[in-house]
Amino acid sequence: MDQKLQNYINQSRTSGQTDEQIKQQLLQSGWSQAQINEAFGVSGTQSAMPYQPRRRRGGLIFKIIIFLILLAFICVGGFFAYKYYYSLVKAPQNNQNPVVTEETYKNNEFGFQFSYPPNFQLKENFPETGVLQLILAPNDGSGFDNWEIEVAKQDSSYYLMGCEGYSLEQSLTSACFEKNGIMYLFSTDAEKNSDLAPFNKMVSGIKFLNP
Repeated sequence: MDQKLQNYINQSRTSGQTDEQIKQQLLQSGWSQAQINEAFGVSGTQSAMPYQPRRRRGGLIFKIIIFLILLAFICVGGFFAYKYYYSLVKAPQNNQNPVVTEETYKNNEFGFQFSYPPNFQLKENFPETGVLQLILAPNDGSGFDNWEIEVAKQDSSYYLMGCEGYSLEQSLTSACFEKNGIMYLFSTDAEKNSDLAPFNKMVSGIKFLNP
C-alpha cells in the first residue's frame, strides 16, 4: 500500500472529510480505483460506490402469481360446490316422477297381448266356450272408468256378425278388431269427453301373436 496515499486519507479524515469525498478527490487526482480500494481496505472485486440495496422487482410478479393461484382454487371449488348443490336440488324432483312399469296381459289361446296401467286390476272371465271377457278397474281411487275387453271366436254366439254386427250403446267408447276368425272388442263406459288417453294407449298397443 502506498504510504503517501494512506497519509493523505488520514489527513483528510482529520479535517472532517467523508470517505466518499476523499475517494472522489483521489480519483480526480489520478489515483486508480484499485489503489483507492486497497487504501480503504475494500476488496478489488467490490464496488467503491456506496452500497445500495436492490429493489425487489419480482415482488409484483410474485403477487400476481399468488392471486392467479387463489383465483383458480376459488373457481374449482365453486364448480364442485355447484355440482353438489345441483345434485341435491334435482334429485328430489327426479324422484317425483319415477319410471312406471306397465303391466302386460298375454293370452296365447286367443293370440294377443297388451299393456295396461299398473294402477288397474285385471279380472278374467270365461262366460262360455270360445269367449274371453276381461274387466279392468282402477284400484287406487283415481276415478277412471272401468274398461272391458271381450274376445270371441267366430264359432261362438258372442261373435254374431263380427265387429259390424256388434251393437254398442252411444255412451260407450270402443274399438273393434277382427283377426284370424277372432273378434277383439275393447270398450269403456267413459263419456266421450273424458280423458281417454290411457284407454287409447292400451288399445293402440295391442299386439297380435298370430299375424
